[in-house]
Amino acid sequence: MNIADYKFLAKDRLLAGRFDSRVRTAMRLLIPVHAVIIFLNAVVDGVWDAALAHMGMAAIAWFIVSRSRDGIRTFIFTNVYWMFSFTTYFYAVTHGQTASYGLGSPDRSALIALVSQAGLLCAFFLTPREDVMKASEGEEYVKRMAIFRAAQYPLALLGMIGLFGEKIGLPSIYSATLLSILYVALSVRLTSGRFFKDPALWAMFLALLIVSASGNSRQALMSLIFLMGFALIIFKQKLLSPLLAFFLYLGVRLLGVFSDVMLSIRWARDTSVSMIGLFVENFFSLETLIAIFNPFYTSAAAKALAETPINEGGFYTAFFSGSGGLMTRLTLLPQMDIVVSKLPDSAPTRWDDLWGNLFWNVIPSIGQQKDLILSDQIVWELGLRAWYNIGRPMITVQGELYSIGGYAAVFFVTVFLYYMMVFFYGVIARLLGSRVSAILIMSQMLIATVMTTTLLSVAVITTRGSLQLVLILTGIIAVFSFLLKRPRELKRGRPA
Repeated sequence: MNIADYKFLAKDRLLAGRFDSRVRTAMRLLIPVHAVIIFLNAVVDGVWDAALAHMGMAAIAWFIVSRSRDGIRTFIFTNVYWMFSFTTYFYAVTHGQTASYGLGSPDRSALIALVSQAGLLCAFFLTPREDVMKASEGEEYVKRMAIFRAAQYPLALLGMIGLFGEKIGLPSIYSATLLSILYVALSVRLTSGRFFKDPALWAMFLALLIVSASGNSRQALMSLIFLMGFALIIFKQKLLSPLLAFFLYLGVRLLGVFSDVMLSIRWARDTSVSMIGLFVENFFSLETLIAIFNPFYTSAAAKALAETPINEGGFYTAFFSGSGGLMTRLTLLPQMDIVVSKLPDSAPTRWDDLWGNLFWNVIPSIGQQKDLILSDQIVWELGLRAWYNIGRPMITVQGELYSIGGYAAVFFVTVFLYYMMVFFYGVIARLLGSRVSAILIMSQMLIATVMTTTLLSVAVITTRGSLQLVLILTGIIAVFSFLLKRPRELKRGRPA
């Protein structure tokens, strides 16, 4: 290994430390502001039980932020606070309403979220506090970084096949595995720090946009947005500047319009109408351009969503006003409240559902009968949707766990799932030899746990999916170590 490789490792540590510092600083600024908003909101709406639960979540988050030196660990162990408490109040403030408006049981919903955040605190104490990469293994990390930098282009090609895998008839399990390789290649590619000028990354962005539009899914685009956002935090020397603020504003507006368009054309998902054609017609227009640049302009897609008749007897919450845009997707407590507010105080524990979604449905098929629609079954039983009307409603992991086994299930399963997530984060960082690459890959696991919040999906991501990625990385190291070593052996053995 040459001196440049060791300099790369030193730079990796420096950039990862920058990420940690910026995450900690931002959270330390936001949590106190949020605590003040919680108090003022309680003065207005008088729901003090819920306010105390939200204050509890804020206190736990502050404790973790103050003691965690690793930005990814901090994200993971405070995720419930941000997605259930902070976003609820942010949405309420930006829409001129209280945080309890339209909720069926704001106190119970807040208490469930608090129990889940307490589970994260427990997992935080159970995981090792030392750095995920040991200084004593620097030489091994340098070798592994060199392998993945040499392998990035063939890995990117395999990943692109996975991205379009289901379109060309590849089974979804293999497509997902290949897609994880794409993000390994992207994470390595992004370590160059030149992502604004990299045509390969822009090609990836276009490919993800096409896949997202054709499948009417916002997650593919959000995955890349999270990846680029984490990259900005890591690589941008001056994070706060007028130009960057302007581009971030445009990005947020673009995502909002994109989300509205995707929802407005969802009616065609199960028809013969071309989703890509509808998307191009509605998104690539002068009106979209106006909606992106003008903060006071409401797009036609947003207006159409706002005017769509709502079945108030179904899976619906009055908390969300206007269109079901991107912010509603990221504000989880009101969606959980739809279900938990209608559950009786004492309900039997559904052991079969708990076992199935933590183990039986997670492992590869070995002939077992898998039940993959627990969230639908719960809303059917509560009369929120007609029986056998499959829509995979977003009732959240915590909502499913509470429906299965009450507060105990919420607490203990949260501890298990997120302990596993942090454990595999450390393994992935050590295999890649780069914490920066591991941070970028973890952005995908974080968005997956936010955008597909069902118990089964999070269980798959934190256990089986993470294990599969670890096995893939181990195989890549073994294969490319052999390939890179063999030419040197042949050269040494060549006769004079």
